[in-house]
Amino acid sequence: MQRVSSAKRRKVDTEGKKARQREVDEEQAQKMRTVMAAMREQLNCYEVFRHSAFPKATIQHLNQAVAGTPVS
Repeated sequence: MQRVSSAKRRKVDTEGKKARQREVDEEQAQKMRTVMAAMREQLNCYEVFRHSAFPKATIQHLNQAVAGTPVS
């Protein structure tokens, strides 16, 4: 029966750990890309919302013109 040196066992273990670490890193990177894409989409929607807001005074004047009575 051959004995495997402890240095060789450590080398084999480290290679396995490196491969697993690469897999974990790739999963983390994919999760981060997904989150960032969702955030960009949400930011774009918020920008559209902010730019599409009507000034309150303009809406009040329009309501008064249509209704013919003061609107508060």
